[in-house]
Amino acid sequence: MGLFSLFGKKMDEPRERDPEPEKTPEQLAIEKENDQISRWGKSRRSSPQEKYRLLKELTEEGFGAAKYDLGLMYQNGEYVNEDWERARELFMDCAEEIPWAAYALGIMGFHPNHYQVERDDQVGEGAYYLSQAAGRGLEAAFPEIQHWYHLFDGREVNPIARLFDAELKDVFNELKEKADEKSWDAMGLFYQNGVYVEQDLTKAKECFERSAALNPDDNFSSARRHLRNPIFDLLEEEEDE
Repeated sequence: MGLFSLFGKKMDEPRERDPEPEKTPEQLAIEKENDQISRWGKSRRSSPQEKYRLLKELTEEGFGAAKYDLGLMYQNGEYVNEDWERARELFMDCAEEIPWAAYALGIMGFHPNHYQVERDDQVGEGAYYLSQAAGRGLEAAFPEIQHWYHLFDGREVNPIARLFDAELKDVFNELKEKADEKSWDAMGLFYQNGVYVEQDLTKAKECFERSAALNPDDNFSSARRHLRNPIFDLLEEEEDE
């Protein structure tokens, strides 16, 4: 019947679809990031061989979380030969983006026996990166700093403490200057743990409250989680007495 219906009327010719509008650079960037996140998530559910392939591919694309995970594979000898130098390279490549990478570099700095090539500045590097991780609000960094900071307590000279004092001073002053949500949260951890500053739970609580106030709609923010710590309930009870 061609273009004619059963009733003898000519049917409408099919309309050509309008071409889809070109995607903006922002849209393309979001699509790329979503694809990378998807592949990164898949790597965590894959066999070691597939995990390595995906992480290596994402690392070549500059995806920070993949660099960190691939660094862990080299550090732990998972599927690949243990290689702390390669792990260090990967961690350093993403340390500004991934706080856990800074933490890993800090730990590595205090364990030089794992390196094939010794470096004179290893311990100083460890103090620097652990301090950076603390400044980013990574809770795991604080007990590690306390351990190494107090390692030489009782001795006339504490070289580790001097290294940390210099690094933590810069980090803490930068947090005070920024005074944004994450900075107040990190300062709260400094006061809560007594790292660089005297332990002061009242000041810690004030810092967490200031951080939470800058993001009042987020009930699951880091600062609000810290405020739910039972130690602050005890603090309130002491204040009421």
